Amino acid sequence: GGAITFDVEDLVINTASATVNAGAGNVTVQNRFVNRDIDLGTNTANTLGLTDLELDRITAGVIQIGRNDSLASGAVTISSAIDTLNTNTLHILTGSTVTNTGVVAITETNLAINADDGVDIDVDVTTLAVVNSAAGGVNVTDTTGGLTVGTVAAATGSVAGVSTVGGGVTLVANSPLTINNTVEDTGGGNITLTASGNAGTDDLTLNANVTASGGSGSIALNAGDSIIQGVASAVSATNAGNITYTAGTGTATGFVTTDGSITAASGAVMLLADAGATVNAAVTTAGGAITIDADVDNNAAGTFTS
Repeated sequence: GGAITFDVEDLVINTASATVNAGAGNVTVQNRFVNRDIDLGTNTANTLGLTDLELDRITAGVIQIGRNDSLASGAVTISSAIDTLNTNTLHILTGSTVTNTGVVAITETNLAINADDGVDIDVDVTTLAVVNSAAGGVNVTDTTGGLTVGTVAAATGSVAGVSTVGGGVTLVANSPLTINNTVEDTGGGNITLTASGNAGTDDLTLNANVTASGGSGSIALNAGDSIIQGVASAVSATNAGNITYTAGTGTATGFVTTDGSITAASGAVMLLADAGATVNAAVTTAGGAITIDADVDNNAAGTFTS
């Protein structure tokens, strides 16, 4: 099917009889005038509002909501849970923020977000990509787990990785958490990646770069079980930013394996695990201390290998 675009101030879809069907094409619902706020979940007055039932009436390869051009959308609020029925990719664009109001905001296979002023949401998604183009943090909690940071093919081009320009990046998954595309803050913010839980599969896997630059932002990597850094992943922090790996926060079997480099410009580097640490690539800092503790629970089960 071909692409369908609604250039509107609001859109009402009759949930009893109406459908919007683009087949494998894309459906875009965007504001006609600049700075129009968007509410996903509720038809709130004076917003471009779409309920979950209305979104369920749309069939598309990608559903795109909002815009971030010269007529950029205002704040996007997910006021009630969204679980699309006839697409597997949702792309949200705004010149402002994307937030939710205390619910598991979005359940989707692929979620892409382009924002300017920050993203703070709870989700249940498989693949996530977020680009925040100005100062504002990115905070995403995946409540179910199995979250991968990757590339999402969207209606206006692919969105890749998770990035912001100050404000920090915090990603929490109820495990596992896999990083397949770059996570970065280029404005001096901190980066925290957490695979939470207490099972042997609650791992943080790094297959791409994690970079804190533009200031002295620190990087904290945490896993309920193990942290596995692949050869294609470089973890780096500029200036006085510290880098800390903490494995085994929920188990006694957590280990750290690094096949990619770790570089702190002048900050400290700490590798902490309770079941062993294997370092197969360079760990460097120009001024900070390097600490490797392969047996933080002191039960003689962890060894260090280099």
